[in-house]
Amino acid sequence: MRSQQKTVHLNMCVFLMAALISLIISMVGLQVYGQPTDRKLDDPNALPGQIIIAGSNPGFLKYNGGGPVFLAGPDNPEDFLFQGTLNEDGTRSGRGQEGMIERMAAAGVNAFHCQMFRMRRCNIKDEGAAARRYFWSCAMEGIHTLEAYIHANDGNESTLKEMGFLNKFMEQTPFHRMIPRDDLASRSTKWVLARPGESYVAYSYEYLDKIGLKGLVAGTYDLFWMDTVTGETFKQDGITVNWGNAAFAKPESFGSEVVVFI
Repeated sequence: MRSQQKTVHLNMCVFLMAALISLIISMVGLQVYGQPTDRKLDDPNALPGQIIIAGSNPGFLKYNGGGPVFLAGPDNPEDFLFQGTLNEDGTRSGRGQEGMIERMAAAGVNAFHCQMFRMRRCNIKDEGAAARRYFWSCAMEGIHTLEAYIHANDGNESTLKEMGFLNKFMEQTPFHRMIPRDDLASRSTKWVLARPGESYVAYSYEYLDKIGLKGLVAGTYDLFWMDTVTGETFKQDGITVNWGNAAFAKPESFGSEVVVFI
């Protein structure tokens, strides 16, 4: 699974273009569904909470006045564009489109695509645990995940919520500053995103022992855990680590699919 993902790791420019196409076509009312914006606006000409491009070489997507954006969501291009009743002026009436957006927002999903490049595997078709791991394989490779055949209007509710969990977790992290570093994984850890010496995300879909990381600098760390199946989260503050390999035990109530931001 992981090696397949790596074969289509596209460059940042193509990735951002696809994300912007998805976003522009599919989302309305970003100030309603985006992050709270209690900070100074980055772009005064854009709406509070609107998604903008920030930084350069590479740039990244962020909420105007908020934090970085992570996109995970379903498809359903044709159904969305043709919801409701066609009016003479070409617009459509009825609540089909609004209802679809509200359903996604309630699940924590923040986008869906109408046109995009084909990723490693496009047609997941609500495959339960396998689909969930594909979402996380994208995230841990450093790319957004917008998947075909998981529909915005009638897709499996639990799958939509799992995408929402992914968004919720990633937006708590500086993922846009990290790169894949699977060479740092140990023990139960499968994949790692890292900015070594500053921040790490470690993921496992088969927790057996502890989440391990190699080469951590000695210091005190804060941990933010998530059970990727239930969405349950847990914070641990002030965890002391000696220099070298470190291992962290998941919360007892969590299952075997977990992720932690360190």
